[in-house]
Parts: sequence; C-alpha cells; structure tokens
Amino acid sequence: LTSTSNAQDVRSIRFQLDPGMDFCPGDSLAVVPSQRRDLMDVFFERIGYRYDDWIVLGCNNACGEAVDSGSPPHDRAIHLGTLFNYCLDATSATPRSYFFHVASTFTPPSDELEREKLQELSSREGRDELYQYCTRERRSLLECLQDFPSVDMPLAWIIQLCPKLQPRHFSISSACARESGRRAKDCELTVAVVHFKTPWKRSISGLCSTFLRDTEANGRNARVPVWIERGSLSLGIIPGSAPGADGRRKGHNNCAILIGPGTGIAPFKSVVDHLVNVQREVGEETRLLVFFGCRSKEMDYLHREFWETCVQGSTMFAAPGGFVTAFSRDQFGEKRTNDGGGGVETTKIARAAGPPLPEYSTMNKFYVQDAIDACSKEFFDMLHLRSATIHVAGSTGQMPKDVRAAVVNVMVKHNHMLHNQAEEYVKRLESTKRYQVEAWS
Repeated sequence: LTSTSNAQDVRSIRFQLDPGMDFCPGDSLAVVPSQRRDLMDVFFERIGYRYDDWIVLGCNNACGEAVDSGSPPHDRAIHLGTLFNYCLDATSATPRSYFFHVASTFTPPSDELEREKLQELSSREGRDELYQYCTRERRSLLECLQDFPSVDMPLAWIIQLCPKLQPRHFSISSACARESGRRAKDCELTVAVVHFKTPWKRSISGLCSTFLRDTEANGRNARVPVWIERGSLSLGIIPGSAPGADGRRKGHNNCAILIGPGTGIAPFKSVVDHLVNVQREVGEETRLLVFFGCRSKEMDYLHREFWETCVQGSTMFAAPGGFVTAFSRDQFGEKRTNDGGGGVETTKIARAAGPPLPEYSTMNKFYVQDAIDACSKEFFDMLHLRSATIHVAGSTGQMPKDVRAAVVNVMVKHNHMLHNQAEEYVKRLESTKRYQVEAWS
C-alpha cells in the first residue's frame, strides 16, 4: 500500500476464513504468528535439542516430583517444534526477572562472573539494570541465553519460564461482503510491518507483521490460526443488523465523524465498505466525515483508490460530509466531497495564517487535528447540528489527546463557548458514547 521508498512498509493482507467465522464492521482478527524457522533452529541448538524432537509431558505428585507412570499415552507426546512455534515465544518476547534467578542456579561454579550478573539482574537492586538490558532493548529469551553461554537450563524449566506466544489483533478493513464480488468469508487486514531500532541501535522486527509479510510475499497459501474478536466501537450508523448480546449492532445514527490516522483508518474502511454494499438500506440523510492522516500523498496514502471511488459514488460523502486527508510532511491536506451529481469537489486545505497556533499544532507539520481546524465548520455542522458520533482509531500516545483538543477548539470557535464549557460538552459526548476512542500501541 506504500511506496517502496517510504519509511514504513504497510501491506494489505487477505485471509479466506473458515465457514462460520462471521464478522461485522469494527471487529478485529486475532492472529497467532509462527516464529522464524532459522531462529528456532538456533534456539534448539542452544538448548541441546532439535526442532523435530518429541517430548513427553510427565505427571508430578503433590511435592512436584516427577512420577514414573511407565509407558506414557500417546496424547502426552508433543512435537517440540510445534510447542515452541505456536504456544511459546522464545525469539521475540522478553523473559521475566525470575528467569534470571533460575538461570543463575544452573550456572556452573566455574563461571562466577555470569552467576553474579544473573543474580544481580534478578534482584530488587537490579531492577533498573534489568529494564535497561532486557525490557528496553526487547531482548528475547534466546538472546538472553546467548549472552550467558554457561547457563545449562533443563528443558522443563525453559518450557515453564518461556513467555507464552500472544496473538496479535488487527482491525478488519473490509466488509463481510454480500454483493461486492468477493467471497463472503474474505477478510482484509491493513498491516504495518514493524521494524525499529532500540536505544542501543539493535534492529527489532515485529514477529506477527513480519510473518504476515513473508507469507504474503512468498505467494503461498498458508493456514494460520485466527479468530474474530468483537470491536469496542459502538457503531450506531450501521443499518439493518440485528443487535448482538452487547447491544452494539442496531443502527440509530445517520451521521458519523471517523478519524483514523495511519493504519487507524482500517476499521473505518470496513465501515464504509459495508455501508457502500448496503447503500439501498442507508437513508438519504446519512453523512460521513472521514479524516485520514499520513506523511505524504505520494508515499503512504493508504487505500487511495478505494476512498476516491467511494467519495465519487456515494452521497454519504456529500456536504457537510466528505473525505479529508492530512499529509503531515507535505504540510497540506485535501477535502473531497461528493457534489450530488456523480462528481467530486476537491479543495486543498492548509493551516490558516494569522493567529497563534494551538498547543496541539506543530509549525512544520499538518496533522489530522490541523485538518479538523481547517474543516471546523463542517465538523461543527455534523457534530452539533446533526448529532453525529465521533470515532477515533489509531496509535496511543499524543494523537488521541490532540484530536480531543481540536474537537474542544471547534466548539469554542463555532458554538461561542468558553474553554471549560467546551470541555464539559466533550465530556458529555464521552459519557453518552458519542465520542469513542479505540487506540493501540
């Protein structure tokens, strides 16, 4: 989805789900990744086993001592590679401090220096050093074992202390199609491939995003353990769907403001995709005002063709709705609006000159909060006059705070409120679930 010269690689990954795996706009897909085989081979070589070895899970008595039960049943025999590949994370997750305490007990007396260092890392006094060495640097269990080569820990202890392999959750960015030509159980994810440098300049790659990228790049069909997780956003604009047990699904709003910088646009693409598919069931008064932010129009404008097609073909994007982009490094944005006759009105937007910048703005960048300021009149029309709901999705940190501050500023500017009155107004929106945020790290 991004240019090859872009700093971050974002991919569209498609799954064909098994029968019975239904999903709705706003839901996410939990993915269990596989670890890299080359790293797994290095790990097994370090602990003295092979990937294709089989082990037997024994029974313990009340004292924790192993009980010899003769020939074990076959259902207790486990393929070692499968156990670590799908259940335990030895190559990306950081171990807890207790791992270093146990490791020190399996260090030979001849290597006193390593034993003292392990004891220090597991002690109360060594918490800061453990954070710097392990947590901050994202050192895996494998890397810790490589750093302390004298440790000869039994497999039983390694299995007990190895972090569990955690599923990764990705917002679904497609509708469960009925008439769009896709298979009914096709599911699309918008995945940013994680790669970064630690404070000590160590290269770290995200386990799941790298796994999905490599699987897709290899062009092979792979079976991946996944399941559907219900989303936390109450999307009342979705029409025609019966309410679930959580009461989220029944549509009662006809206007929504959707704010999704970066991959935060994924759940809103699913919403719009669904609404376009059921457009006959959507009222003529339905309006969407969507804000999307990225670095550059030419580098990382995610799903650009999809959004341009939707704006041109759907009156949901007629004024005061529209699709608004903020290109932070280009320092401008665009507002695209359906003109009601099959055409599109495109307006370039930028930060207004003159008054001092709000505290959430940056002089040489143009973010979604700046786009909200530039389209504050349409934003106020949707929110206050048409009772739209606000949905924000994206990464945690400063973005949700800056977007909220921009919403407060809209009410101060157009509803002639004092700042504290606008704050109370937004708090009421939050308490009545007209302002919802779904953020992830």
